[in-house]
Amino acid sequence: MNACISLGFQETVGGFIQGFRFSYEEGDKISHGSLILESRSDELIEHEATFLLLPKDQDGKGAAERIFQSTHKVKGSAAIASAHLIAECEELDTWIVCYEKLECLLQHKDLPPFYEQNNEISGYWKNQLRAIITTLSDMGIRDLYHGGMANSASYAIQSSMNIKLIGISKEPNDKKKFFFNDLEDFDKFLCGAAYINASSGCDWQGFSYLINSHAMCQKYTWAQAVLNHPILLDPALRIQSYIALYEWADSLPFGVLKKFCNDLYCLMPQYYGDNLWNLIKKCPACCQIYSNGTYTGFIYKNIIKFVRNMIDHGHADFAAINNGSWTDMDLYNKINDLFAGFMSLAYSVSKATAKDRDLLRKGVQRLPY
Repeated sequence: MNACISLGFQETVGGFIQGFRFSYEEGDKISHGSLILESRSDELIEHEATFLLLPKDQDGKGAAERIFQSTHKVKGSAAIASAHLIAECEELDTWIVCYEKLECLLQHKDLPPFYEQNNEISGYWKNQLRAIITTLSDMGIRDLYHGGMANSASYAIQSSMNIKLIGISKEPNDKKKFFFNDLEDFDKFLCGAAYINASSGCDWQGFSYLINSHAMCQKYTWAQAVLNHPILLDPALRIQSYIALYEWADSLPFGVLKKFCNDLYCLMPQYYGDNLWNLIKKCPACCQIYSNGTYTGFIYKNIIKFVRNMIDHGHADFAAINNGSWTDMDLYNKINDLFAGFMSLAYSVSKATAKDRDLLRKGVQRLPY
């Protein structure tokens, strides 16, 4: 058998790989079967496994070796499928990668909705996104590039419903591509897959802006910025992130604050020329909060300040018009009713770089501030 075997896997299962078998139909990208192992007591046992079949027109052996080596460099990372073996399948005249047992490709699974009510990403999807982002960070730190994150065939799912990445580094390294290009492709996949349709949520524009920004080039720190984006946080932590955003903006020197507001104008010009009162005057509780504060200067800073005041001072006013109940989720919904997608974009712009700022301003003839 022309093969490369994971010695760690053999130690774990307590046997030595002697062969493999799987069912196959024309056109299959993955197939299911088993590894045949010889135990230390000379018994033959089978271990369920999933096989990735590499296209015949590829450098099969080279692709298989790249996948195997790259997978083992991030073994144990949250969203990585464990690879046990690569081998030449002479009957099909192709190379295969043998993974742990996976149920199917993600696209063939009936999945929970990406969004729950009011553009809130479901708990299931938040967990999966966080796991994949953590794994992409683990890969980037090791200078690994998946290369197929826009391709639905790169995503498989376990019976436990955890999503796993397969086919890492299947293509030869492209010197013009880097680990952060995987994030751009991940965004394309999430928005392009009809069964996910991430871009339909009002907060996704902000998240998409962040993971396509030059801040992602900072390979040791980008993941923290992404994992702390409000879209991935539960309501209570999201509210705290809004307060932190206000405190950050409030501490900026005037010139830096002006640049920040100009950046927000480039992404959300619809707010320029308006005033905060016009945006909130139809909400009685908001009017009460507004009357207790002072809002002058940049509309973009005023919105962030008003959101902070909604959080700090609005609970009783909102509860009074909501049958005495007012939760963090109610507050998030109210903020999005008033300023849809604003806080998501504001957070992302706060993490962006000078190069991102230059790109934003291309084609803008006149900045307002």
